[in-house]
Amino acid sequence: MAALLQLVRGNDNLTTGSTFNLLDYTNGFNVAYGGWLPTVSEGTNPDLVSETITLRVRPPQNTALPVDNVAVGIQALDDRLRQAGEYFDGEAELYGVWLQARNDGETNTRQALIRRGRTAPQSSLFSVAGKRGVIPEYILALERFPWWEALSSVTGQVNGVNCLGGMGLLPVSASGDTKARICFLSVQGMSLRSSTAELDDIWIGFRTDHHGARANLKTVWDLGNASVTMGTDTARTSDGTAYGGYKAQCSFATTASMAARTTASLGGYTSNYEDQRGEYTVLLRAKVGSSTCCYARLLSGYDSGSAYDYRDRVKIESTSWKLYDMGTVTIPPFRFYHPGTPQSGFAMRVQVERTGGTTLDLDCLVLIPRSEGFVYTGNNAVRNDRNMRVICSPAGHTMGLCFTYPDVRPIVVSQSRFALPPGACSVVVAGQESGQHNLTDTVNVAVSFYNRWRTLRGAE
Repeated sequence: MAALLQLVRGNDNLTTGSTFNLLDYTNGFNVAYGGWLPTVSEGTNPDLVSETITLRVRPPQNTALPVDNVAVGIQALDDRLRQAGEYFDGEAELYGVWLQARNDGETNTRQALIRRGRTAPQSSLFSVAGKRGVIPEYILALERFPWWEALSSVTGQVNGVNCLGGMGLLPVSASGDTKARICFLSVQGMSLRSSTAELDDIWIGFRTDHHGARANLKTVWDLGNASVTMGTDTARTSDGTAYGGYKAQCSFATTASMAARTTASLGGYTSNYEDQRGEYTVLLRAKVGSSTCCYARLLSGYDSGSAYDYRDRVKIESTSWKLYDMGTVTIPPFRFYHPGTPQSGFAMRVQVERTGGTTLDLDCLVLIPRSEGFVYTGNNAVRNDRNMRVICSPAGHTMGLCFTYPDVRPIVVSQSRFALPPGACSVVVAGQESGQHNLTDTVNVAVSFYNRWRTLRGAE
């Protein structure tokens, strides 16, 4: 393919149809030989990059008014740079300005969003050449986003993902050499409790094989499992509404003070210890008896030791099963560990105190991956016929909306590393209504994204 270097004004999958060519004097400009050395971004979360392009300026051949013709091109270039800044400074501005590039022989075009730019002639406009409309060196200085993106997005949807740590493989994978930019994420109910049931809280994490085989990841730790160590005043009890048919029930018979009620070890759920590595938001499925109020906190460490990390207390007072965000856990709990460290002994402990009432039921812990991308949305009204959408602009601004036809309402969005990692990727999902969590709820998850590269795109 022929080389290309131009400025284009547009937005995701949408352009104004207006381009400004920086090659071959189409708009009066051409890049000087060796006049552009693209800056290569560094690290996994780089800042904006700055670079300069040395241009040559000349009017069309045999024009009667060379300076006037050059002025038209210079003014058009300055307009593009002004529009680039307006996209970031104006709340209602729809279009940004992109630098699109393709090397001679490169198959596909790539683009990077421009934050701001300026120009500076390097020779006098009153020189002999300047009077002829020729500027041998005209500097275009740009500050742009660090990644090159594809010009169009890719969309994949996975259906029927269970809302208790269910995992579904996206049918499309991100390519490129860095994480893809998610521009659109949608969740819609597929099989909820009823036609009027509405999911209020939704947690979604992304997982590739980077930290271990996705297929071996245990996203649900059943606290009614026989391997779980029952703590003070706690017993394993049959319950058909619990995840595995059993729950850990705390009677507080001897003490209502803060005490360990359950300790669950990794080895009780899987032998694929290395495949559990990562950072997770941990949710606790729990409920209390009538007129009961409890405070629970999550600890993590090793079952053979007494040194556990503590997290904040969380209030539990619903008599229906609900999911409670207990904080973030990293497996293993420290970055560097000896290969002989018994990862099977990694444990999560639930401590609880009761301020009044009767019993507490603990069902399971749900692990939502955070290391490779995570998002939480609240104040949703997702139903079988309604969806919520998280929309991310090219500049990184995030907006959450729930579509309750014919109305649209904003939702709460909290994200971490909200991007799609390269390679085969699964989504891990949890969700609940405002008043209860249902074991059988399922949703459809759709993700649209732009593949990204640090340098050349090539044929991808």
